[in-house]
Amino acid sequence: ALPIYLSAVTDELLNEITSRFTATGKGSPEPAKPHQGSQVAVLKKDIEQTHLGITVSAPHYGDREAVAILDVLSMILGGNMSSRLFHRIREQQGLCYTVFSMPDLQIDDGVLYIYAGVPNDKADHALAAIYAELHRMASGDLTDEELQIGKESLKGNRALRLEDSTSLGTYYAMQQLKLGEYETPQTMAERVDAVTAEQIISLAKKLFVDDGLSVGVVGPQQQAAFERYATLG
Repeated sequence: ALPIYLSAVTDELLNEITSRFTATGKGSPEPAKPHQGSQVAVLKKDIEQTHLGITVSAPHYGDREAVAILDVLSMILGGNMSSRLFHRIREQQGLCYTVFSMPDLQIDDGVLYIYAGVPNDKADHALAAIYAELHRMASGDLTDEELQIGKESLKGNRALRLEDSTSLGTYYAMQQLKLGEYETPQTMAERVDAVTAEQIISLAKKLFVDDGLSVGVVGPQQQAAFERYATLG
């Protein structure tokens, strides 16, 4: 159920809030245009650690089934210390201090974001290793054990985040504001349980392509050192 303080919102208060936050201009804002092509940007900075950021186009917030698949994919790829990126890039190869992936979704657009903080002399190698993991997932290399661990980790993390009333209220409010409706945590958990390996692989093949790929690098390197990463290869 909704927290008590949300259920106490009156029509009068809701109208007041709506009037204050309604755009003064005419018409509705244009929907976001999906990023076309690929791009690499390097911000040259004399620092001791290089920051790598990769984004690929992803489903928007309202595509609930696709978002459930994306959430599981991201958890398996780089959502926790059991993830592929953490295990292979950090633990096995020692290429980074930290590495993770996470979806960033809006009403009409979305991205899957991957970040890694790496030693300056390992930035190129780390980026190549991350690309290799994207290729591996898109190629269909996904075990039932990874799928199950990813699902349970995702559901467990969500349950912990929604234990207090503020987080639960935000959970419902964001859905209502963005979509005009909401799903319960139980319904979302059921969507996660329904995700299959075939769905994850299919989505990975759509996501991990050159069109919509963006790479950002902050470190002492030159732009030319990363130009080849404008394509996933």
